[in-house]
Amino acid sequence: MSLLNVYIILGYYSKADLNLRNPQKPNKITNQKLDSDYIKQKLNEVSNCHASALHWNLSQLKPTELNSLMQKVISSYQNISKTLSIKMHSPGGLLNFQNEIMVSSDDFKNYSRNKAISAQNRESLTMQPKESIGVGEKSKILIKNYLGGYYYLTVDDLIREDDKLILTESKHSSNSALPSLDDIKDGLLKMIIFSNISKLELNKKSWNFKAALRLTSNMLEGYITEKSAEANIQNFLVVNSLNKKSKLINELISGSRKNNFQLLIEGVK
Repeated sequence: MSLLNVYIILGYYSKADLNLRNPQKPNKITNQKLDSDYIKQKLNEVSNCHASALHWNLSQLKPTELNSLMQKVISSYQNISKTLSIKMHSPGGLLNFQNEIMVSSDDFKNYSRNKAISAQNRESLTMQPKESIGVGEKSKILIKNYLGGYYYLTVDDLIREDDKLILTESKHSSNSALPSLDDIKDGLLKMIIFSNISKLELNKKSWNFKAALRLTSNMLEGYITEKSAEANIQNFLVVNSLNKKSKLINELISGSRKNNFQLLIEGVK
């Protein structure tokens, strides 16, 4: 999130209802509500903060901040447990997590970096069904921001076109016309990141590049891109009975044009 200049507020639930849908699992809660007063307080702090998102986010992990938050979290969860007469998870897990991250900023960077590298390695070795229709090479990418922070991500499909690299995020659905909205949002997040890279190197060589979002489905016929003519887009919507999805598709096309990334919506077999 710091890479996107997003200010993070750590919050906790102060209220919840007992989940009565499954009698076999009696200690479950639902309809959780955040402590709105605490969130409002933090929003006011953010609005008056002149530091970067990275500095703000790291400041939330200082011992004084984290100790105060954890006391509120444990007290709130104990209150929910008492009010609903249910057994919540032991606070031991929270305290262990607190001890892991309540360190110096450099130590936390190393801790989070190791976590990110592990996640990147797992992702690069895993082929998800939503990515199963690949057209390029799944690759690792290391992004460095202007403050010297490192971000370890993956590219679903790295496509080489002459002297250009296409950083492609691929999402696939086998049983619906489009991938899920959550998958599409995840893909758009990658587009924000990839589109804002100022310089790209591969094997110590600088490359021209483009970010691309590829949405595929076994339920579609044909394809459209952000460059498709309006008549072709409308024909694609009609042929694939996408009237209910037309608003979303048009928003994706408009967004890709405005933000200068490629979009491909394609039927595959």
